[in-house]
Amino acid sequence: ILTIKATDADDGPNSQLAYNIASGDSLQHFDIDNNGVLSIKQQLDRESQSFYNLLIRAHDLSLLPASRLTSTAQVSVILLDVNDSPPRFISSKTAYMQENSPMNTVVYKAQATDPDSGPNSYVEYTLLSHSGNKFSIVT
Repeated sequence: ILTIKATDADDGPNSQLAYNIASGDSLQHFDIDNNGVLSIKQQLDRESQSFYNLLIRAHDLSLLPASRLTSTAQVSVILLDVNDSPPRFISSKTAYMQENSPMNTVVYKAQATDPDSGPNSYVEYTLLSHSGNKFSIVT
């Protein structure tokens, strides 16, 4: 998804770098290779988690591990929404009314939610069968 580049002014193994994800990826969704290329290891779902704050660490490859020097960079990954979740009704699916109810009586109030965001979360209601135009939807 992106490449992180660190430099080291030393010579030899002390100038060579390795990268790892120090924190922010507890579910191990991401991977970073020794070229600093950050990639995903599995599909991400914005409805489960929309934001990742990764701490990337670069360290030199000094022959003595105790003398290796490190640097870190904060990388924020923000997932954009795609319309991948259907709306779900949260209202009951049964309505009762008197047979002699006047015209334009509210019979049922439909309520649904969609876990997507922005325009992808807007819900529109339609009647699948018009029952002889005896019912209508008012917004």
